[in-house]
Amino acid sequence: RGWCPPCSAMGRLKCLYLLAVRHVYSQEEHRCTLAFLTLRYEAMPVDLMPHFDPLTFSYTATLDYAMRSFSVSAWAGTGCDATDVPQQATPMQIGEVHQFIVKATRPETGQNTEYTVKVQRLLGSEFELQSLAIPGGRMTPTFDPTIRIYNAELALGRDTMLIEFVLRDNEQQGRFLAHPQHEVIDPHSGPKPGTLNDTQRSNTSDDSGSPEHRRLAGDGWDMGTDCDEAGNAMQLGRRLHGFSGEVQYRKQYKSFMIDVGFERRVTITVESSDPTLANIGTYEITVVRPSCPVETPYLDPVKSACVLNCESEYFRSDTAHRCSKCNAHCAVCTSLTKCSMCKMDSADYAYTAQADGSCKEVGNHILKKYWWWCLGLGAFLLFLFCVGCIGLAQCCCGPRRSARRYEMTDSSDPETTDVEFVPGKRGGYQRV
Repeated sequence: RGWCPPCSAMGRLKCLYLLAVRHVYSQEEHRCTLAFLTLRYEAMPVDLMPHFDPLTFSYTATLDYAMRSFSVSAWAGTGCDATDVPQQATPMQIGEVHQFIVKATRPETGQNTEYTVKVQRLLGSEFELQSLAIPGGRMTPTFDPTIRIYNAELALGRDTMLIEFVLRDNEQQGRFLAHPQHEVIDPHSGPKPGTLNDTQRSNTSDDSGSPEHRRLAGDGWDMGTDCDEAGNAMQLGRRLHGFSGEVQYRKQYKSFMIDVGFERRVTITVESSDPTLANIGTYEITVVRPSCPVETPYLDPVKSACVLNCESEYFRSDTAHRCSKCNAHCAVCTSLTKCSMCKMDSADYAYTAQADGSCKEVGNHILKKYWWWCLGLGAFLLFLFCVGCIGLAQCCCGPRRSARRYEMTDSSDPETTDVEFVPGKRGGYQRV
């Protein structure tokens, strides 16, 4: 009771729990642990599963078919040394499984902590995916690499189905084939009972079907108590360890359009990384986008909700079961090619209906109406200004008249005589 402040019974239980956890962590503080542990093949990272944590002591890693070896990097915590770390790259044969142990040792006492890593190289014949999901949708059954056929229900407000997947081997080849969509039976029957709405879908994890969830940052937790005093004094959280951001396998995406009340089938073909084997596997996903109810049969793309009447610049499309956009600058229309009323004229533009259902935009003021004429006049005035500047510069900065020097030759004197012409003097010449 002296450790926990007086509060509710639930608060005391949490307080005692925090004390117990703190005791465990205080014991762990005296143990030597690694601060960092990574695997690489040349310049490419190799993922550890689970992601490295000093208090997790067993890991697995998978080398792609093209990775022929792996290297290990390890750093111990303060006051400890990392021992038994392979100093050179460890070669791996196709399909081989290799296990090694890295230790964090305290030199003064010899006490050590072992970390076990099990590494396997793929055969090159794999044609499975690591993960497959439909963000914003619910896929059934839960993804399993051995299950090949799935059904998915897309949120009503999503116009595209986004397929998120991770290859089993980075050298695998994946191809997608989206079949033509077709309307589901009774399109105005509305969503089926138990259908997720958009809010519920956004709260649904996109990686719920993924057997291997990878992240780029550490996950942590924090727990407090019902009592402010105890919470401020003894809040305890797990340490967060930064990651470099490099991953061996990255998520990839493909998107396909689907209309309201339609379903579409997508086939995913995965080819093995070893071309000599040419193993091929397929996954098939049938995605259904629910319809709007009879009372509000049209989907408003702006509100992402079902409505009875569409907003301005949209018309009710019975084929697509949605509010579709009118043609350019059209305010009221019954179809894409039939515009009943154009936009209201503004101070800058006027709109005129055209035969194709669009509205022509015409500028109202002189500058926009006679743009090219104004541009030509401006260029001509600029040219005149430049010519005037050149002429003014010639008048002000041109060379002045100066005395001229002539060279005369006297027939009687073989030497040359220089004569200077001086303006304003009688005779005009002066011997120099």
